[in-house]
Amino acid sequence: MYTYYSLRSLAKSNRPIDRALLKHGFSNFRLEILEYCSYEDVLKREQYYLDLYKPHYNIATIAGSTSLPASLRGGRI
Repeated sequence: MYTYYSLRSLAKSNRPIDRALLKHGFSNFRLEILEYCSYEDVLKREQYYLDLYKPHYNIATIAGSTSLPASLRGGRI
């Protein structure tokens, strides 16, 4: 979480959420716990919320996925 509050770290980043935090300011975003669940259910519940909310700043569309979509690989947005 520290890097989300470090302006130096955000300024060096190319991640969409980091650029949005700098552009719109921290006060326009929030971090919220949607649900508590068991460790075994984490990916299933994460996928449920990804499908439900279709969050704009989530670059992963599959829960547990760490690969970037083709549109974000090797280029700028």
